[in-house]
Amino acid sequence: MTENKEYWWPVALASDVNGNIPHAIIFNQKPLVAFRSLDNQVHTLNDFCPHRFAPLSRGKIVDGEVQCPYHGWQFNGAGVCTRVPGLNIELDKSPLIQTYAVQENSGLIWISESDDAQPISLAKALNETLDVFFIQDTVQCDLIDLLENFLDGFHTHFVHAGWIRKDKQRQTVQARVSPLPDGLEVEYSGETLQNGFVSRWLESDRGVSYGRFRLPNIAELEYRDKKNQLSLLVTLWATPIAEHHHKVFVRTATPKRVAPAKIKEFLLRKVFNKILQQDKEILELSHLRKRETINLIHSMQKQMHTKNDLLINLIRQLISSKSSNNFAPQTYQVHL
Repeated sequence: MTENKEYWWPVALASDVNGNIPHAIIFNQKPLVAFRSLDNQVHTLNDFCPHRFAPLSRGKIVDGEVQCPYHGWQFNGAGVCTRVPGLNIELDKSPLIQTYAVQENSGLIWISESDDAQPISLAKALNETLDVFFIQDTVQCDLIDLLENFLDGFHTHFVHAGWIRKDKQRQTVQARVSPLPDGLEVEYSGETLQNGFVSRWLESDRGVSYGRFRLPNIAELEYRDKKNQLSLLVTLWATPIAEHHHKVFVRTATPKRVAPAKIKEFLLRKVFNKILQQDKEILELSHLRKRETINLIHSMQKQMHTKNDLLINLIRQLISSKSSNNFAPQTYQVHL
């Protein structure tokens, strides 16, 4: 489980939290409820009524407040009970339910368990010339394995064979790994178009591509053509919902084309859902076998690494130290 209480974590798509029904969230094993008040502000509370512990997320939104489904107790965004049907007394104005700091940014709802949380660690900013959509899912694995999988190019020849790359059509590519103020970046140069379907569909040519990790939970892939115009930007946020279990939000951004955005989104969503499910399957299988190995033979055998595993140790160090100042830029030749 995460102990990084000083960070902000995305817990829902902003579009999923509306003024009509409460939205259930799991964060760090805690059930929460999110809703919008009449001024369109988002609020998050522990997801239970203190009366009989009924889940507030199964209730209603009434006048910008959440109403318990059991006896109709009503709570505002500060966790204060504003109405107890049938009880004709003045109610205590003290909060009865714990609340959490909340922000809305980049199409996501973020919460923090700290009142002094650092600024939100944002991915690359977008502009209005891009078509954007989100995919969300859950994955049972460790955070470091999830982030590394997203940034790792060497599994794509097998897990995503034909979709992203092919094993028998590799290229020699220069990879330069550099620190960022809140993470790291690897720049790949010298690679022409990948030989999979996705690259040939979305790219006319390849100039340079980037993989980025930003503390505490962001992984990002960016592809640019030879004119340095963006071809594709895919960003993943991972948030703990339980031990070894994460909610993932994947944002895909592409330049506006002649084809209607909704048609392009429909097709892209199918392709990227397929790729995400392929990653989810191998990550969960690997995680299950790792846990079985530890539990059955009491082995703490560590993962083996080669020079192709450019990022996993750096990501682990960054998460541990919460700083990117501990390594110098390094350049490698890799065969992708």
